[in-house]
Amino acid sequence: MDYWGFGCRPCIRAIPFLNKMQDQYKDDVVVMSINSACKNRELLRNYKIKHESSVLTLMDVFETFRFHKQTAIPYFVIIDTQHNTQKIITGYSEQLAKSIKVEVNRIIQRK
Repeated sequence: MDYWGFGCRPCIRAIPFLNKMQDQYKDDVVVMSINSACKNRELLRNYKIKHESSVLTLMDVFETFRFHKQTAIPYFVIIDTQHNTQKIITGYSEQLAKSIKVEVNRIIQRK
C-alpha cells in the first residue's frame, strides 16, 4: 500500500515505480495507492490520468493513514499473505524502491 497526497513530489516520483511493480508482480501482489486526504472521486480520477497511474487508487475514507502512525508521505506498507504488516518505508528514492522490491520478493518466495 502506498499512502500519498496531492502536491507531494516524492509521491509523484513513485508513480512509475508503482506501475512497474503492478506489471511485474501482477500474479503475486496487489499494489494499491491510498490518498490520505481526498474525498473527491473526480479529483482523484483526474490526478491518476494526469500522472499516468495504473494502480488501484483508493480514498482513505476510513482514515487508515492514522492507523500506521506515520506523519510523512509517501509511505509504503508491505503486507504479507496473512495480512501482517512486514515493513513500513517512509519517503521515496531509488534506494528505497530497491528495499521495497527486496521485501516483496522475500514474501513471494515464502509462499
